Amino acid sequence: MKELVPEQLDVRGPQYAFKWRDHTLAEAYEQGFSIKEFMPVNSVGIVTAKDTLVTDFTQAALTQKISRFVDSSKTDDQVRSEFFPYRTARKYPPGDSRGWKLPAARAILQATDWHQDITPVTYRPFDTRTILYRPDMVDWGREQVMRHMLAGENLGLVFCRGDAEDNSASGHVTNTICDSRSWTRPGMQSIDYLAPLYLYLCPENGNVSKARTVNFDPALWDRLKTLAPHPDHGTPDELQTLITSTAPCTARPIVQPMPNS
Repeated sequence: MKELVPEQLDVRGPQYAFKWRDHTLAEAYEQGFSIKEFMPVNSVGIVTAKDTLVTDFTQAALTQKISRFVDSSKTDDQVRSEFFPYRTARKYPPGDSRGWKLPAARAILQATDWHQDITPVTYRPFDTRTILYRPDMVDWGREQVMRHMLAGENLGLVFCRGDAEDNSASGHVTNTICDSRSWTRPGMQSIDYLAPLYLYLCPENGNVSKARTVNFDPALWDRLKTLAPHPDHGTPDELQTLITSTAPCTARPIVQPMPNS
């Protein structure tokens, strides 16, 4: 203890980080706004709680797998032993959880056309797979946000609200729904969020309109356009803004004028 040299930390709110930080650019940083403020419709990525069952590398492989799962010639116990052989029985039978029961899920799929619910998913870095994306098969589907990625052509900004690794900042663009670990991994400071670029009108009757709006806060969008003019190309459109947003993807990115190059 005698060899330890105390160091005075300049701790400031609102974060009060108990570590050394360079506050030189703090004032400029706080003049910016967060991605969550700028793109108000967003959520964390989906969590299936049963990836080995509802995801696969190709549509054909997943179709074959789900076909085996719903095969009416097999008993529930046979299906359970095939798909959840290593799950030990505790409070629930292997594979079951508080909100999902294997017999009920099989019965529902047997009575519906589940093939139409297979869709691509951004699963891991540079790893697009397929998923059976249904509320009765995915525990946390984040449907209120992900539905905009399925309603029509769209792009989504995937970002992480915290990043403890200098060489692994989460910030990329996808054109599919995304998993909560499409870039981050267990042990990192946060999980992935997705913010759709466009919002589609989704009436209660399920008839999705092709009319869409940009998922930008109007006041912040106007502010950004005044800050980021280009001498040759003018103000950035929504696609340019989305792409440039991947550069400073932290909880509060600094908004700066676009470079002239």
